Amino acid sequence: MHLEEPWFNLSLSSYENSSASNAWRNQDEIIWNQNQRQQNKHIFYQLAYDFISSNRVSGDYFEFGCHRCRTFRMAMLEAKRHFLDEMRFYAFDSFEGLPEGYTDHEVKEWIPGALKTDDEIFKRLILQSGFCLDKVTLCKGYYENSLSDKKVIEIFDNTKASMINIDCDYYESAVPIFSIIDKILQEGTILYIDDYFAGYKGNPTKGVSRAMIDWLDTTVWKLESYLNVGWSGKSFIAYQ
Repeated sequence: MHLEEPWFNLSLSSYENSSASNAWRNQDEIIWNQNQRQQNKHIFYQLAYDFISSNRVSGDYFEFGCHRCRTFRMAMLEAKRHFLDEMRFYAFDSFEGLPEGYTDHEVKEWIPGALKTDDEIFKRLILQSGFCLDKVTLCKGYYENSLSDKKVIEIFDNTKASMINIDCDYYESAVPIFSIIDKILQEGTILYIDDYFAGYKGNPTKGVSRAMIDWLDTTVWKLESYLNVGWSGKSFIAYQ
C-alpha cells in the first residue's frame, strides 16, 4: 500500500506527481519560502490582534521597514476584523531600499538599494487591497533623519502603540528606532522583530537583536517573550 507523506509533497500547483522533487528549481524555492513566510506572519498577526483586542491594548500600529506592504496590510486587515476602528497606521521606510555601508551579515540580498518599494506603489497596494489611506501616515527617509523630524516627534508625543514591527535588517538602522520608542510604548504593546534570527546566524550580539539588547540596558521597559514568527522572527510584550 502506497502512503503519501505530506512532508514529501512539495505541493506547488505545477507539481502533480512524485517527480516533483526532480523538477524543483531555485525560483521554486524562493516562491515556496516566501509563501511559507507570509503564511506564518499572517497567522502571527491574527494571534497578535486577538491579544490586542482581548486585552484592550488601545493604540496605533507602527512599522519600520515596509517593503512590499505585506505585513502592513496584514495589520490593516486584522484591525478591521477585530473592529479596531480608531487604530492608525504609521509606515516608516526610506522607500529607496536599504542604505549603504553595512556589510557584516550573511544575506546576499541585503545590498544597498535592495528591498525597495516606492511610496506611490506602497499606497497603491493599500488601495488595491480595498483599504483607505485616511488613517495611514507614511514617514519617508532613513531613520537617523526621519525620526528627528518635528512632525514625527509630534506623532510620538501624542499616541501610543498597540504593536510595533521592526523590520530594518541592520543594527545601525535599528538604533535610532530604539532611541525613541519609549515614547510610544505602553503596557501590552507587542514588539515584533522580523529579523531577530536572520542575517547573523542567530547571534544576538549583532543586527537588530543587538540594538534591542542595548536598549534594554538603558530603558525602564521590560520585555516578555511572546510568539516566534517562522524561523527568523520573534515577538515580545512590553511591561514595566
